[in-house]
Amino acid sequence: MARTWQLTVQPYALLREAMFAQTSEIVLREIMADTVLALVNTPHNPTGSVMARRDVEHLAGALKERGVPLIVDEVYHPLYFGDPQASAAGLDNVIVIGDMSKALSLAGLRVGWIIDANSERRKRIIDARSYFTISSSPIAEAIATHALLNRDMLLTRLRNVASANLAQLRAVIEDEADLLAWAEPAGGTTAFPWFKDGRDSRRFCETLAENGLLVVPGDCFDRPEHIRIGFGAQEKAFDQAAEILRNVLRAA
Repeated sequence: MARTWQLTVQPYALLREAMFAQTSEIVLREIMADTVLALVNTPHNPTGSVMARRDVEHLAGALKERGVPLIVDEVYHPLYFGDPQASAAGLDNVIVIGDMSKALSLAGLRVGWIIDANSERRKRIIDARSYFTISSSPIAEAIATHALLNRDMLLTRLRNVASANLAQLRAVIEDEADLLAWAEPAGGTTAFPWFKDGRDSRRFCETLAENGLLVVPGDCFDRPEHIRIGFGAQEKAFDQAAEILRNVLRAA
């Protein structure tokens, strides 16, 4: 989207050797004199890494000194498997974006939000939105409101399902440690394991699809030896998915 508006995008790398750790320093190293915006995604898709609250605070403060606002994409918040992290909403110099699709598992509503304490910037955001979205569905907004009022029930279900499925996925990867490695997700509902021998995962993912299991080949993320595996949505039959994964790995 940024490139569509003829902006230059300067990516920062999350390194596999560092287990995809997110730190303020990684982002700050890529900030240029003409940078107008910085964005982090935590919990991160596809790796599941999490930027610690202290790093978010430090990053927001350092960027403020340079006149650069920070967007924190929190669509997987508050699903964490270790220490829970507070939302970045309310931090100075931070804009938070979220939606109903990931943590609340209600992607069909197509409802999201932006939290920004800067009233002038909010006006500009609303004005920009009017150019590509006239209105949301009133029915979808009513369902979204009901879901948010009952978010504890929805989030508890997700946490239980994702934790149980993650345990099954962990068992498969531990059993197949000669072939696969991973950085275990600290949050969110995706994992990003990789083949230790560096093979391209696409044919493997195609074989999984032929056996009834859909995952995303790593070349979609410019990491062909990786696989993105989602483990958060399905409460039943994940044991079948884990068995398919195990069997295809053993035949690989």
